[in-house]
Amino acid sequence: MWLNSVARNYCIDHYRTKVRERQRLLPEEAPFERTPGSPRLGPDRLLEQREARAALLRALDGLSPKLREVVQLRFFQELPYEEICERLGVPEGTVKSRIHRGRAELKRLLVAARDNPGRPPGSSAGRRAMS
Repeated sequence: MWLNSVARNYCIDHYRTKVRERQRLLPEEAPFERTPGSPRLGPDRLLEQREARAALLRALDGLSPKLREVVQLRFFQELPYEEICERLGVPEGTVKSRIHRGRAELKRLLVAARDNPGRPPGSSAGRRAMS
């Protein structure tokens, strides 16, 4: 009986985490208002945000699975280092180094995408080996 409760609670937590992750990655843009001093964004700013979000998601796809997983857990699910260590079963130093390498690689991919708009992120040209 208790095993069913544990499994049910795990599924509920997993579902909630996925919903939160989707909301953080792709929040719904509310329609903007045309009133002076409105805190809402205009169509040009909404388009910029949409393009930046799409570029980030493409760059995330260019990361290795280990780096992508740690970056998503830390920055999109906002988990503390300790919980990431527990989930992945790796030491805290490994988590921190993967986060550092993941951020550096994301930056490199985003800069490359900005400088070479026709080239897909994660292409092998200019990519350093990450071990």
